[in-house]
Amino acid sequence: LENPCAENKSSSTKTPSKPTHTQTTVHIIGTGLTPTLMSLPLSTVLLLSKADVVLYDSLGLSHNDICKVVPKHCEVICVGKRGDSKKSWKQSDIDELILQMALGGTSSASTSTLTSCNVRGGNQNHSS
Repeated sequence: LENPCAENKSSSTKTPSKPTHTQTTVHIIGTGLTPTLMSLPLSTVLLLSKADVVLYDSLGLSHNDICKVVPKHCEVICVGKRGDSKKSWKQSDIDELILQMALGGTSSASTSTLTSCNVRGGNQNHSS
């Protein structure tokens, strides 16, 4: 599946090989309707600062804001749903990518643990 965001560090997903991490933690982070780094709780910034992988949507934090917080080894991937004519990710594809990451599929982090964050913007009461 081709990634619709131009600023990604990775432009395609890889097929997971055998799991390389013994423990995986996945955090689903809601950023609200007007996401900025300054409006995030400190606990959210702390989670992002320890992330190995961040999946973010078009309504959440910007790529530049995310890159200010995450470690240099962190893989940042836009999985944004868009309301315009640009290609959007389907929720089932996003779910599959989260699962691949949780099983140790695509991160280049060489640790025994993997921390993955799915950063979502917008009204969290209206999910698709």
